[in-house]
Amino acid sequence: MAIVKNLTIDQGSTFSVKITITGSDNEVYDLTGYGVPTAQIRKNAESSTITQAMTCMIPEPTLGYVIMTLTDEQSVTIKAGRYMYDMVIESSFGEKYRAVEGIVTVSAGVTR
Repeated sequence: MAIVKNLTIDQGSTFSVKITITGSDNEVYDLTGYGVPTAQIRKNAESSTITQAMTCMIPEPTLGYVIMTLTDEQSVTIKAGRYMYDMVIESSFGEKYRAVEGIVTVSAGVTR
């Protein structure tokens, strides 16, 4: 079961979030051998259009966390509003898991 983590992104700002991947027993997963996670923001789960892909990295696999980022150039292209996202990780055996999911709220920027 995916971890639920809702996010708020300030339109036009650099965004970064660190998410620790844990199991149902709250033990941190060792992500050694996992591929680079993929994460996408969409207007809703049925949308065929990706609003924005987030960059993901696992800097220290044994510590079990993923960092998801957007540049200011990426976040400025997202209209203010409410979206959905998830992040999928793939094991060295090719098994894919939805590790994190949630709502993304993009707050409108004023300064240009």
